[in-house]
Amino acid sequence: MPRGFSLLSNYTYSKSLDSHSTEIGWVGFSMSDPRGPMYEKGLSDYNQTHAFKNSFIWDIPAGSLEANPVSKAVFGGWELTGNIQYYTGMPLTARNGLNQFVINSPYFGAGRADMIPGVPINAGTGDRLAQIRQWFNPAAFTYHPIDGQQGTAARGTFNGPGAIYNDLAVMKNISLYKEGQVKLQFRAEFFNAINWVNLGGPDTGFSPGSIAAGNIGRIYGAGDPRIMQFGLKLLF
Repeated sequence: MPRGFSLLSNYTYSKSLDSHSTEIGWVGFSMSDPRGPMYEKGLSDYNQTHAFKNSFIWDIPAGSLEANPVSKAVFGGWELTGNIQYYTGMPLTARNGLNQFVINSPYFGAGRADMIPGVPINAGTGDRLAQIRQWFNPAAFTYHPIDGQQGTAARGTFNGPGAIYNDLAVMKNISLYKEGQVKLQFRAEFFNAINWVNLGGPDTGFSPGSIAAGNIGRIYGAGDPRIMQFGLKLLF
């Protein structure tokens, strides 16, 4: 590893289970099954099985150019930092899109859909456009029409899209007084530097309207594109 370069890497494998993950203010935690929390047990909404993080800092050496005051001023004092993070997708649940328990309470949300036995949930491999059009197989679930009963689909049955975060910063430090006691720093920062598209979650609401429109399994949103910002900072 070159001098002036530091790298920090971290990998986490995890699994989180609970009966409800969402808190809604003073009313506490929401659930879709009024029979009790034991019927809601599943992967936590924020569960991410794999998380891989890398960050680095590199004080770029000017080498022999530092011997000349002019070349040192131009080529010296450069610094490059960045981080790359990868996370697998978080669990999703096939919902009815309606409160089938007909309970007027903020505790209870939309009930779960029915799962069709023997039908694979995975839509199969495909290009990016195919994944956007159909992230999971809608034929694996169906609308549960009976009020007062919960659908057979479990909570957190399948995962949404994963995410890659990549940020980069280039900095130039200019000494103004006593060899760096006072210095001016120019910063060029790039968020999502490679302009990677992090897909949003697919439509998982099996309401009659969504079924008729063919919306189920489709992805309609994405994360931020590349964002650049420039700045000056006085350090003393």
